[in-house]
Amino acid sequence: MNPLSKKPIRHTGIVKARGSNASRRGTRQALIAIVSAYALLQMSALHAQTLSTPQTGQHGGYFYSFWTDGGGQVSFTLGANGNYRSQWSQVGNWVGGKGWRTGGPKTVEYSGSYSASGTSYLALYGWTRNPLIEYYVVDNWVNYNPSTGATRLGTIESDGGTYDIYRTRRVNQPSIIGTATFDQYWSIRRTKRTGGIITSKNHFDAWASRGLRLGTHDYMVMATEGYQSSGNSNITVRERPSVEVPPDSSVNPPILTPPEEDPPAGWVAPVNALILSHETD
Repeated sequence: MNPLSKKPIRHTGIVKARGSNASRRGTRQALIAIVSAYALLQMSALHAQTLSTPQTGQHGGYFYSFWTDGGGQVSFTLGANGNYRSQWSQVGNWVGGKGWRTGGPKTVEYSGSYSASGTSYLALYGWTRNPLIEYYVVDNWVNYNPSTGATRLGTIESDGGTYDIYRTRRVNQPSIIGTATFDQYWSIRRTKRTGGIITSKNHFDAWASRGLRLGTHDYMVMATEGYQSSGNSNITVRERPSVEVPPDSSVNPPILTPPEEDPPAGWVAPVNALILSHETD
């Protein structure tokens, strides 16, 4: 029989493609993961916002404030949630941060990085109205000596550190209500740090015990400031959930010491001799 005359065998079953279903699923999942990661990166880039002019607003669920006098170069980028990044070079004066409007008693937790050359600091920074008060809880500083011309009013132990308390007066300077005369309240941490917890109520209570009265809280941010300096920071802030405690105990209680106590020998407290106030509204 001529072999060419044989009829072809008809296959009625489904011919399987090479490779297992498991490997195809793995490939699909890998592709989906790559696409999803790329989409997240794109969304993050879209949600990030770099500011160049003074302004305030809401971003990522947090209030932000950014101010510059226009000198030098400043890049202030709003990141996801409570994050912001800053980079500045040969500036006159600038300040920016993320936090809350309104401010007030909060357990503030922050982390990140901070570096500068020239005058700069990292602080929980805010304002009140009636009376108009500008306040700072300074955790880190560079080349910044605010003891000149300041009234030292004692110390407070809070959140694992010792802070010196000061009061200064600003006359006809920019503020959140325009040019005005107002007091500044300061808590300056002796041991520098970048990251940790700041229990703002402890400082408010310590100030009040020294006769430093606050008004109605406006905004409060974890701020970076530079004055005639260069540097960078990458800070993420959040409010730590409050903890219920028994009436006979407290969380991070302040420990006050008499005003006449002197700081350790050789230590120089930071002072508001050069830093300017800022109009943010």
